[in-house]
Amino acid sequence: AGALRTGRTTARSERVLSVELAFGVTAFAPRWGVPATLNPRYTFPQFVVGRSNEGAYAAASAAAVAPGTLYNPILLVGGTGLGKTHLAHAVTAEAALRDPLRVAELLTADDFLHRLSTALGRGTPELMLDELARASLIVVDDVHVLDRHATAQEALLSLASRAVSAGRQLMLTSDDATG
Repeated sequence: AGALRTGRTTARSERVLSVELAFGVTAFAPRWGVPATLNPRYTFPQFVVGRSNEGAYAAASAAAVAPGTLYNPILLVGGTGLGKTHLAHAVTAEAALRDPLRVAELLTADDFLHRLSTALGRGTPELMLDELARASLIVVDDVHVLDRHATAQEALLSLASRAVSAGRQLMLTSDDATG
């Protein structure tokens, strides 16, 4: 099988996504709405599947193929170093590669806090949440960071409600199930 190679772009509105596909071929394709912070090593083929994480892998894979249809929302909870961030990057990259028109958002909880803080300062938090909710796939990594931020928790709940009711895929990761 051949790889899709469109080369790198210099347009500011485009981001270049480079990931390893299931066939072991690297593809470079411009994508709108795909974070430039994707780690190209965090792909599905590089993920080690075992009995303890096969359910998480299956749910993330299904979300990448058909966002918002089978498992929605998805919450991955586990200790540090167990692959939650790896799956967050893999599902975002794979979803974007499968459909060039799909907008996928990958944020850390810190990124979410920063965007929310900026939006609150401008008086536009609803606009920020509406913009995020338009993505086909929304992944927020390390939501346990929000455990002491009531406003951010409320905003995340609002985003979850908007996204899931509109058939958008929501995936959250956390180190702590109690927060």
